[in-house]
Amino acid sequence: MCRLFAVRSAEPVSVATAFETLKQQSHEHKDGWGLALFDSPQQVRFERDLKAAHASERFSELGKSLTTTNLLLHLRLASVGEVTPKNSHPFTHGRWTFAHNGTIKRFVTEPARLEERIAPQLRSRMTGETDSERCFFRFLTHLGDGTAPQQVAQALARTFDDIEELYDLPGKDRPSLNFIAADGQLTAVTRRGRSLWHAKRPGLHLIASEPTDGHEGWAEVPEDSVIVIDDRLHAHQYDVGSL
Repeated sequence: MCRLFAVRSAEPVSVATAFETLKQQSHEHKDGWGLALFDSPQQVRFERDLKAAHASERFSELGKSLTTTNLLLHLRLASVGEVTPKNSHPFTHGRWTFAHNGTIKRFVTEPARLEERIAPQLRSRMTGETDSERCFFRFLTHLGDGTAPQQVAQALARTFDDIEELYDLPGKDRPSLNFIAADGQLTAVTRRGRSLWHAKRPGLHLIASEPTDGHEGWAEVPEDSVIVIDDRLHAHQYDVGSL
């Protein structure tokens, strides 16, 4: 189980309070952290560390100094794949960046079932062993050249359908599939099987596995839903079953 955090804002905001909360969570979610910082839709910077956030000097530095309008962050608790850079979130390909909180429990014994559904030209770009990276490339396979909020939501929902078809066992725990996908203009999140919260304030959206501050406005994201925040900071919410 991992932790997710994202910012979408009209004006730069400090992440200091959120990073202090995430540092505390990292005592449990200890297998490194990674972030994508969108300076513009065309320019994204990545930072990763295999140290837990609470033990990382760089994470502390960023918490003290960073302001942003567009950020995606992941704390890892490894369940599939070793703790190595190639398995660290967020993953990136083309304009898209992706992180996952959850596990596909049967994936480790049958990884090829999901890999076979990834477009061949994308399959060759995978570098790690995780179920998360394969979820990302299956999403990209479905998405193609799509850019509209509903197209992104549909691609994520179809990824859910694939994983459920391949790995779900009736009467057992379903695969847990909390995703964040972002391209600098859109930020899309899904919830299945793990906690996820959304705070909507004037000119600001925060997404987090748990609320990262004591302010009002946090609402739990419904199970089996997708929220897409567009380039005008409008939030579009969909039920996975309706897509």
